[in-house]
Order: sequence, then structure tokens, then C-alpha cells
Amino acid sequence: MEIFKRQNEPDKALEPMARSITVIAHSISSIHEFHNFGEDLFRAIRSVCEVDLAEIDRSIDRFSIHGVAPKDKGNVVQAIKKLACKYSLDIEIKNEERA
Repeated sequence: MEIFKRQNEPDKALEPMARSITVIAHSISSIHEFHNFGEDLFRAIRSVCEVDLAEIDRSIDRFSIHGVAPKDKGNVVQAIKKLACKYSLDIEIKNEERA
């Protein structure tokens, strides 16, 4: 058991909990359109959270976004909703906290 933290290592206890967001599409007309939506979303939010483009390309109706900081959550959700509207997708956004 390590009692002392290493120098220059962030203190995990002081960091806010990251969130994971799952985007689920209901009644999509085209998997291709869902992939285009995911790729546009990737470009819009990749600088503030972890988005796996390979997961988006493999997806049929859902993919996850990880490492969403509490301060960025509102902007990420807004970007998801805006792009879903552009692509006329009926989506569900599920939030999950993780340590």
C-alpha cells in the first residue's frame, strides 16, 4: 500500500467525479445517419471529453462518451441535443457518475 502520493501526481480525492454519458437512438431510419451524427459529435466535443470514434463506427443505436467533467456536462449535453435535432434523431441521454 502506497502511503505517500508521488510528486506531481494529482490528488484523486480532490478531483470532481467524471461522468459517462450514453447516447441511445430510438427508431433510427439509417445506421449511416447515426454514424454521421456520432462523427459530427466527436468533432464537436473531443477536446473536452473522451470519445471513441471506433466505438461510434461500430455502433448500431448507442455509444458512450467518457470523462465528462461536471463543468462541461451542460455544454456536452447541449451539443448532443443540437446535433440530434439536425439529424432528426429521437435520442435518449443517460448520465452516469464514475470515480
